[in-house]
Amino acid sequence: SRIPSHKPWRDVSWGVGEALEASGMQRSGRLSTSLRGILRLSNLPPITSDRRIKGCSRQRGPSFFASRAPRYFSTKLDDFVSTRRRHINLESSGLLSSVNQTLKGIGQVLFAESSVSGLMVLGTLGFVDPAMAALTFIGAASSTAAAHQMQQNKDSINSGLFGFNGALVGAGVSVFLPSIAGTSLPFIGALAGGALSSVLYVALGRCIKSTPQFTFSFNAIVLPVLAVTRSLSNATNTVALPETVEGAARVADVSYVDWALSPLSGVSQILIVDSPLCGVAVLGAIAAGHGGFSLKALKTGGIAAGSALVGSAIGACVACLLGQSPDTIVSGLHGYNPALAALAVATFYKHNWAVAGLAVGSAAATAVASVGISSALASSLGIPACSLPFCIVASICMRASPFVPMWKLK
Repeated sequence: SRIPSHKPWRDVSWGVGEALEASGMQRSGRLSTSLRGILRLSNLPPITSDRRIKGCSRQRGPSFFASRAPRYFSTKLDDFVSTRRRHINLESSGLLSSVNQTLKGIGQVLFAESSVSGLMVLGTLGFVDPAMAALTFIGAASSTAAAHQMQQNKDSINSGLFGFNGALVGAGVSVFLPSIAGTSLPFIGALAGGALSSVLYVALGRCIKSTPQFTFSFNAIVLPVLAVTRSLSNATNTVALPETVEGAARVADVSYVDWALSPLSGVSQILIVDSPLCGVAVLGAIAAGHGGFSLKALKTGGIAAGSALVGSAIGACVACLLGQSPDTIVSGLHGYNPALAALAVATFYKHNWAVAGLAVGSAAATAVASVGISSALASSLGIPACSLPFCIVASICMRASPFVPMWKLK
């Protein structure tokens, strides 16, 4: 058999392809191409113009190409990206895989398994202090490389679970030890501390199996180092420490704007930075890492970012009620631990009203614990509490969750 000279299969294949695409069944140009191939092998009778599917005329003027240009270039772009992903696989390419794992480790500081979130965190730190951003990346890379050397679980490494403690150690070296700035010691400290954090992470993992380790490794490294360096240098005023004030005289000295921006400063203190603007950037990194940039994922990311902001506000309110110094409250030193506690609840638990109450309660409990632990460490050793109050309260909540039916883990 022979297909007629006027090739009616073109009209049929184009019409069927357009009909399928209108119904949402066609996602690229491959289906219509396959239909043309099938119909090319068929012996179809001639089709007159009145039997053609509506809207499938052969005339292709400027309006025809203008209406189909976005779909054409979108299909070509999807094909290009899929081809590049086949050639460049982040999980198999050595350098790109290491960078991806390191960025995910930095993102895990915010409980986000996202290289985009890690990149946003690095950008935020780079805006404040480029040296701090570099040491953060070095610490995360060192801890990730140490995990590879110890032949740990590849899924955990790819998720960045071995990188966040090293990232915090690198940031802590830049902030808590400013006297060694300008030398090679910060680089060595971030490199060695990052590797040690992975060793401690593995050791603690054998002891703590039922709950996450959070940032216990970071605290186990930074707090002893700070205690030793402070005792040797007798410099107890390098960082702001909590202090109780009598009366409301100093509260009146703080402007309403500073009080309103204190929750944002508390969020930024998660990265050991005192800046409301950086707090906004951190909230964006949380939303991007927990949800994404699509409309469907905005709800999850918004809940995570909102939990961190509300937790920081609760910490500031509790510290004010307990009579803490307005300077430490406004700088966010009482907000980051409650923000982390509320963010952890929003990350690990299924969202319901009971879990919302848990987030508020854990933030308040963490704020009280932060005041007590910070005061004890400041008076005895002259060092900050870092994220130790958050780790203690979050671990207790995770241990208690099996006994409360409404607190269901994801």
